Amino acid sequence: MSDRTSTRAGWLYAAQFVVCISVLSIIYQIATERGIHVVAFILLSMSFAGAALLLATGRHAQTAEILREPMTWWLGAAFILLEASYYVAITQIPPAESSVILRLALPISLVVGVLLFARRPGRLAWVGAAVVVGGVGLMFAGFDLEAAWLGMLSGLLAVGWLTLRTFVSEWHPQNRAARTVWDKLRVTGVLIVAMSLVFALVIGALVTAVALGALPETPLLPRPAAFLDLQTIALSAGFGAAVFSALNYFQFSAVVALGSERFLAVTVLLPVAVVVAQAIASGFGLIAAPVFNWDLVPVLALVIVGSTMVAVGGRQT
Repeated sequence: MSDRTSTRAGWLYAAQFVVCISVLSIIYQIATERGIHVVAFILLSMSFAGAALLLATGRHAQTAEILREPMTWWLGAAFILLEASYYVAITQIPPAESSVILRLALPISLVVGVLLFARRPGRLAWVGAAVVVGGVGLMFAGFDLEAAWLGMLSGLLAVGWLTLRTFVSEWHPQNRAARTVWDKLRVTGVLIVAMSLVFALVIGALVTAVALGALPETPLLPRPAAFLDLQTIALSAGFGAAVFSALNYFQFSAVVALGSERFLAVTVLLPVAVVVAQAIASGFGLIAAPVFNWDLVPVLALVIVGSTMVAVGGRQT
């Protein structure tokens, strides 16, 4: 595959990733409205997704090799810490605003690319990164810092973990080496299993600590019965597993084809895609009508313009 063809495929993968995330946001809302604990849903969905991909692709020698690779477990840790940080953020400030904070991963990724990978983004990319920072800063200026500081801090931590996860996905040796769809599915399956294992160990330890009285009960953690709830299992196996399989496949493919910086530039469309998906879902009566904060329009406009500049001017070596 030529570099130009690979890049075109990368843009398509990134766009499909955005669609998957917007669909997942609807599934999250449906789950929440039906009393399903989102953490239990995510863990079960990831477990079903990993198991299904491993069964579909069969046993292969590369499995042990991938599991021995340190980057596999860094990816799992980054996934858990990103989800935990973002989960705390959306309990303190609205999800739309939390999603905008994650866009700061784009300018940070440019700096990481220069310092660690000797990349040379064009001047337009740096200007675009500054526009993104300005857009997020405009949103921050409207916050009540006393009330929102924990959400902002958690969001910024999530930015760091998102940046780490994206670069680890890009430079994971087996992910970079996979060329065919089948090879990519095999790698994706093993990586999802690894992330699921890390997730299960962390959640299991926290749930056990709560049960033993070592930690106070919190609605952020599911009760053990949540994992046996038939409605949760059905939604996870029927929809969650398919979406998690697809979004991880598209992400792992896109970051190799585009590089982390340009992949993150495309994900700026996530807030817009989520708003569109919510409008469609509410129109069909699947979820309650969402409330959109129109004050975010100037912020989103700046972030989208800046990210487009990075995507166009993000020349890499």
